[in-house]
Parts: sequence; structure tokens; C-alpha cells
Amino acid sequence: MNLILFENDEIQQPLPSGDFRYQHIRKILKLGEGDSFDSGIINGPGGRSQIVKLDDNAMTLSFEELWTSQPLYPVTLIIGVPRPPTARRLLKDLTSAGVDRLWFTGTELGEKSYLTSKIWQDEKYRDHLLEGAQQGGSTLLPEVRRFHTLNRCIEALGGDENRAALDNNESVMSVSRFRQDKGRIVLAIGSERGWTGGERELLKASDFTLLSMGTRVLRTETACAMATGFALAAMGKI
Repeated sequence: MNLILFENDEIQQPLPSGDFRYQHIRKILKLGEGDSFDSGIINGPGGRSQIVKLDDNAMTLSFEELWTSQPLYPVTLIIGVPRPPTARRLLKDLTSAGVDRLWFTGTELGEKSYLTSKIWQDEKYRDHLLEGAQQGGSTLLPEVRRFHTLNRCIEALGGDENRAALDNNESVMSVSRFRQDKGRIVLAIGSERGWTGGERELLKASDFTLLSMGTRVLRTETACAMATGFALAAMGKI
């Protein structure tokens, strides 16, 4: 972890030895009483924490606010909801990359049970967002939403955005040729089986440009990572 995050009220309380952050500070960072490390408040300021008291049961910390995280990138990823292990990796990796919206949707060819898997219950997915934010060195977490259908997902979008969908069947241009000229990019990536003809028509009717990333069949997480890189490059962010 490049940054250790805490809830706002946690930083005022002793950190128990059973907490994974205690273990990381002691065993990985090998810090002791008087030492300090980079830390932050979730969706708040970043800074340095110092270990002011330490024993085998807990550590007490002080926190000095020093900086504010850079805003997340205005990129909405619409993702046909994948298998839970894939979803966990996506939540972590795309948070680390700085995407500000992760919207998961049911699709006509996708497995419907994935929308109700345990990862989505009681916001368990938030643990993976935190892991990604700590890796990326940011205190900010992206917005995560779920939709039962692609149509409902598209209806929730705004207006000032460039819209594109990955599709190897009817794409009109390579993703490398896509240009961004609005405040936000929306990228739609289908489920493992891709889009149906009806979903393609819906996307095109909703001002999505169908883009190709070549002839190779990619795993969902690979497609998401590559598409995010192209989007950030098109926005001049990387």
C-alpha cells in the first residue's frame, strides 16, 4: 500500500492489532513508536500519521493534514457485470487508475446471477475500492452503481460527454482514432459474450460510437484496462 486510508472517526481511535493496517504497518513497513507514514481520510485530506503509542494490542496515531488528492478522471465505465472474481479485480485496478465512475449493468447475454452475488451485498465491494485507492495513492473513491439493464444504465447518463462502446462486430473505427472534445468520456464494455444486435442498436441510437481494439478476443479486465488507457490518453491525462 502506498497510502493507508482511514475513516474520519477511525483516526481518533486506537487501531487494534487484528486490523490488517496494523499488521501492514508493523510487519511490512516495520514501523514502531515515533515513526510516521503516508495516510489519508477516505474521500478527505491526505497527510502523515505518527505512531504515538504502540503495544501488542493496538496503536494510537496522530494525523497531520498536508495535501488534497487530485480529482479523479471524468471517465464513466459501463461494464457488463462479470463474474465476482473479475469484478473484484476490476474494482481494485480501475480505482487505482483513477476512474471516477464504475457502472455495472446486466446485459442480454450476461449471467443474471452475477448482479446479486455476495460482492454487491452490504457494499462489500468497497473493500476492493479501498485497496485500489491505497495502491494509487489517492484518498478518493469512485462512484459505483448497478443497473439491471443497459437501457436503464444509459438513461442515467448526462449530456456533456463523448460516448463509445467496444465492439468487434460492427465497429466503425479503431479506439486509437477516437477523439474526446467534451467534459467526460463514457466507455461501454459488454459482458464476456459481447453485445446482442438489439443492444448495438440501442447504443448507436444513444450516440455511442462503436470502436474496435483489434481482432483479438480479450478478457474483460484486459479490455477495461486498455480502453481506460486510451481514454485517458485521448483526454491528455497520461
